[in-house]
Amino acid sequence: MINKYKAGANFERRLVKKFLADGASWSARTAGSHSAIDVCALFDTHFIGCQCQINLPFSVGKKQALIEALRGKEYCEGYLVWRDKNKIVMERIY
Repeated sequence: MINKYKAGANFERRLVKKFLADGASWSARTAGSHSAIDVCALFDTHFIGCQCQINLPFSVGKKQALIEALRGKEYCEGYLVWRDKNKIVMERIY
């Protein structure tokens, strides 16, 4: 059985690949940094920072940390990202 860390890391890798397929010039996971942003992507017109989780719900603290990390920065978007029946679901919060 896959442990929670491995499952989360695999999910984040899928998100990185999705962003690259969607046209990001660069995308990466922060790999256990315990920061507000788990996966980020740079597009021509904007930057995306994501807080990822395998299942819902997200804690209020995680949501607030992502908002604070991006607050006041131009061209930045923040998303909560989770998996629903093996599908990537993204909710923009900033």
